[in-house]
Amino acid sequence: MALKAILVPIIKKMIINFVVSAIVNQVFGGNKRKNAMNASRARSLMVNKNSSNEPIPVLYGRRRAGGTRVFVGTSNGSGSSGTNTLNMALVICEGQMGDLKKLYFNDEVIFNGTLTHGSSITGSNDVNGNKYEGTYEIQYFDGRDDQDKSSVLQGSLGSSTWTDAHDLKGTAYLAIKLSFNADKYSGGVPLITVEMDGKKITSTADYTSTVSGADQNPVDVLYDYLVNTRFGKGLDGGTGATGRIDRSAFTSVRSAIGTTYKINGSLDTDIALYENIQEILDASNMMLIYTNGKYTLKARKQNETATYAFTQDDILDGMQVQMPDKRTKKNKITVTFPDESSDYTYNENIKIVESPSFLTADNNSVLEGRIEFNLVTNATLAESLATYKMNASRKTMVVQFEAPHVKLPVECGDVVSITNADFGFSAKLFRVLQMEITPDNTLNIVAQEYDSSIELT
Repeated sequence: MALKAILVPIIKKMIINFVVSAIVNQVFGGNKRKNAMNASRARSLMVNKNSSNEPIPVLYGRRRAGGTRVFVGTSNGSGSSGTNTLNMALVICEGQMGDLKKLYFNDEVIFNGTLTHGSSITGSNDVNGNKYEGTYEIQYFDGRDDQDKSSVLQGSLGSSTWTDAHDLKGTAYLAIKLSFNADKYSGGVPLITVEMDGKKITSTADYTSTVSGADQNPVDVLYDYLVNTRFGKGLDGGTGATGRIDRSAFTSVRSAIGTTYKINGSLDTDIALYENIQEILDASNMMLIYTNGKYTLKARKQNETATYAFTQDDILDGMQVQMPDKRTKKNKITVTFPDESSDYTYNENIKIVESPSFLTADNNSVLEGRIEFNLVTNATLAESLATYKMNASRKTMVVQFEAPHVKLPVECGDVVSITNADFGFSAKLFRVLQMEITPDNTLNIVAQEYDSSIELT
């Protein structure tokens, strides 16, 4: 049986249990499209764009971001026509965020504090030596579904131009009023960026409270993305018969990983759901698994024990083994990420991890992989994840075999041991990636080599 069948639903077989990420789209295998999108997204997140159809990102954790000007118009600043006041609606992101913490004109901080939903600031709040005093009024809306129109824009433009229906529900944005001042704005309209507390999302610790702010837990982020109907997968995350998420598993993984992994960054809303889900998983070393009609979650861990021991008596019609390919092996990984330590300007940082022993094993041929992280802003975490990816690229042996269709205590994500004298396996550990029922009512199992020493937790 060819290994090309891995993770592909085909006629005569029914996949009943699989790891969503599995072998497909492994970072160390190289996803040029994804990496190119990440690099482009990191650059575009910090600019102001003019557009009526630009995709609106989703922000989790703490991240400085610009936005899209969905409205630009002039007035007299008091509700009538004129040219001495520039009015803008700058949309930052989807969904309800926390409080606004910092506001920048170009790279200068003009506000540093806590600005709540519907509140506004003026030049009198300027923390930069009152440089822009008396030249602006900015109102913050956090993106809640019941938010009202901007009183600042309506007062400046008039109620016939900025009506009560202009509420931009569900999007976090700034209502901006800038007075013409050639001295203050000699370089033109400033680049406006903000820092906000992360999206308000359900805590998977109890499913009754919400959390926002910096360093959001990846389990909470993943749950929010899976259940969100505006930009996510729209799954029923409840506990009833129609619920599609194993809540207890999410809670367990949240507890297990603690604060090891932290999400700070953005997801694009115009790319495949799978790619955004994979990005969350890559940033937290978790496994999303589909089994029995539900999505469950597992964390990769050190010192996992086998849930079942397969012997040659359990293996029907032989076993297929795919050894690691040189094209997937890496002895050097270059990771690029927005660095939070650069005073929240999030300058691009590059970390390189490499292994002299791997290089020697590869006959001194440099096998380099490149990773772009957009949800990881911590240098230590980015380096650790890159090291894992390099080590994991050396452990890509995959086995495929059929076993009797009995109620084995095995599901995808589990570690199992395999003893097979034909290949020299003596209780060798593998992680199950996929299980499917064959026409002969046997189980076709795909598993990948497991090495406890390379896991991060």
